Amino acid sequence: MLLIPESSRIDAGKYELTLENSAGKKSADIHVRVLDSPGPPLNLKPIKIDKESITLQWEMPLIDGGAKITNYVIEKRESTRKAFATAVTNCPHTSIRIGDLGEGCEYYFRVSAENEYGIGEAVETTDPIRASQAPTPPESIIPTDVTKSSVSLAWTKPKHDGGSRITGYVLEAQKKGTDQWAHVTTVKTMDFTVKNLNENEEYIFRVMAVNHSGRSAPRESKPIAVKDSTSLPEFDLRGVCQKIVIAKAGDDIKVEIPVMGRPRPTISWQKDGAALKLTQRTNVETTAATVVLSINECNRADSGVYTMTGKNIVGSVIDNITVKVHDVPGPPKGPIKIVEISRTYCVFPVSDGGNEYDGGFKITGYTVEKKELPAGRWIRANFTNIIETTFTVSGLTQDASYEFRVIARNSAGAVSVPSDPSDPIICKDDIIEPRIMVDAIFKDVVLLKAGESFKLDADIAGQPTPSMVWTKNGKEIENTMKLDVKFTELTTTLTNKDSVRSDGGEFVLTATNVVDPGCDCEGNRSYN
Repeated sequence: MLLIPESSRIDAGKYELTLENSAGKKSADIHVRVLDSPGPPLNLKPIKIDKESITLQWEMPLIDGGAKITNYVIEKRESTRKAFATAVTNCPHTSIRIGDLGEGCEYYFRVSAENEYGIGEAVETTDPIRASQAPTPPESIIPTDVTKSSVSLAWTKPKHDGGSRITGYVLEAQKKGTDQWAHVTTVKTMDFTVKNLNENEEYIFRVMAVNHSGRSAPRESKPIAVKDSTSLPEFDLRGVCQKIVIAKAGDDIKVEIPVMGRPRPTISWQKDGAALKLTQRTNVETTAATVVLSINECNRADSGVYTMTGKNIVGSVIDNITVKVHDVPGPPKGPIKIVEISRTYCVFPVSDGGNEYDGGFKITGYTVEKKELPAGRWIRANFTNIIETTFTVSGLTQDASYEFRVIARNSAGAVSVPSDPSDPIICKDDIIEPRIMVDAIFKDVVLLKAGESFKLDADIAGQPTPSMVWTKNGKEIENTMKLDVKFTELTTTLTNKDSVRSDGGEFVLTATNVVDPGCDCEGNRSYN
């Protein structure tokens, strides 16, 4: 008798019973089924990978637990975490696409089979799997040397690796005029010399980058004639839009430009017509296929025209790129000069003082700030956008002392540091003696006929604005049905209708401000 206590799924299988005596031997098979959850699935592996999903495939477990497998449970965990999380709970097939993954993130997966008795053991991926896609093509492929039987080629890295490390490059060749591409080599470097080519034949070459997700689209060369030759240097600036490189202040700039020519040209650099000064931030490099300009943490001083000169025995070629660094505007330059002061406002120009570095964008306006002395803080003085070059700050306190400063803003929304502050000013009116201006006809006695009307006009000047009063024969004039007196801030009019003898007399206009309360300069006029 065979006794298996506390049986489990591993005890299931075929048992063979053999009986033997002197007359012979006899065997019999006994099949034992242990009803339990399934064993682990087999051969778990990814079959398709892109930047946001991974498709897994596996095989059914060897041990089904004595019942049909109806479902699989899939779990995942990021390589930086310790715990698994359930990804899929209902999967009747032996493959599944796991989506919503982070591009470039690495994941472990495990799969468990399920039957009517429960969920069994899991199988786990041995290595992490990165969510990625095929890389973009290499940026360029150019010949670096050509002989009558070989072509030396070099290419540049793709702009994007697809979220997974580039593992190599596939190089293919095609005779010009044919449709077939022939595999040349798979290499990990970014250059290769293709040998044993036919002299005077033309070939086109293409290269593809490879990562764990697959191959990139190909990057093709121009047709290359296989013969001993020399050629003038050439810079391939197709990858630099309009030959302009734009960056924000603080960004790193890296411009990689393919260079052709045989023999291999030597390259020199200039900036704004002078030799480019190499520093810890600014560097140039020449590779087998390109020249590279690198500027770390760029600032406004890095803006300018960068000129490349390539030379070999055939001749020299000059080309250039323009670098524009977008930064906050420079501060409006002071000192700010106040051009008009009163007890409640002041007027000053808002200008750049001959220096409006605009940060690479048009200056769109200014902000004025004020500070009341001695212990006030800087606060905004304007609540609308200032686009003119002068501004009146109103709402000031009489006899208080203030400083002012200006901040520039450009169309990118960047703001400058503040300008130097103005000299302190005290809010009080400029004092100008009152003046009265009348037509020359009123300088002599005015004669009228009974029944006629007369009208007296005068303009007033002075700072602060003078107060005005009309008197006749020493008494202040008041409005009546026939006599009307009107005042504006700087003008006055006296009108008399249907004149009679008693309307004659001396009319006096008196203008007064703080200079001379009794001043009636040019204001005494008689009309009879």
